[in-house]
Order: sequence, then structure tokens, then C-alpha cells
Amino acid sequence: MRVFILGAEAIRSLGFAIAQRLLMEGHTVTAFAKTDMGVQNLNKGKIRTVSGDFEDADVQKQLVKAEAVIDSEFVIRHTAAEVAQRRSLLIRELKGTERPLIVASSAYVLVYRFSKTYAY
Repeated sequence: MRVFILGAEAIRSLGFAIAQRLLMEGHTVTAFAKTDMGVQNLNKGKIRTVSGDFEDADVQKQLVKAEAVIDSEFVIRHTAAEVAQRRSLLIRELKGTERPLIVASSAYVLVYRFSKTYAY
């Protein structure tokens, strides 16, 4: 499965751990990185990266290719407004598709199937 993940830039982050596990399971993982340090960390983990502004064509192209999207952005690293804007773009992109958006943090997990929302 092709998976696009946000929030995997830091080596000790939940998103990085998820990306590593998906790779071990044989999935193709592309992670969004906003910083050069994030790109370096992801490359160390052998995780394919796409960087730049979230609305850039390259980033959006990878998002469109994904069969599933995982958002594990941590609000502490970004403003709540930035996270909300990205999440809104993700929902808009995935609405009307069968591709899931999984929102995960150390506090909760939400799965949007766009016919129902499940909270765990």
C-alpha cells in the first residue's frame, strides 16, 4: 500500500515509528518534511520524502498517489492553525474517496472513512 504520512520528521516521533513499521511490513511510505533537518532524519530512516510548502505541486502529487494518509503532526511543533489548515486540505483531498485519513497522536487516534468517523 502507498502511504503518505505527516509528522514523521523527528526520529523519536510517533510518525517516524509508524513510517518505520509500515516499511518493515512492505508498504511504500512517503513522508512530508518541512525542514532540511526533517529530510535528513527521514533519509536516515530510509523513508522517501517530499518537502516544501504543503500546498506545493510535488507534495500534492504524492498525496494524490497515496492509498492511505496518516496525520501524526504534533500541535506543539506547529501552531494549531497550521495543523488545522493542513488537516482541512487533507480532508478536502480525500473526501469522496475510499482512501482513509488516520489522525494519530500519543493521545488519540481518529480514522476518517468519509462515510463515518471512528475515534479510538
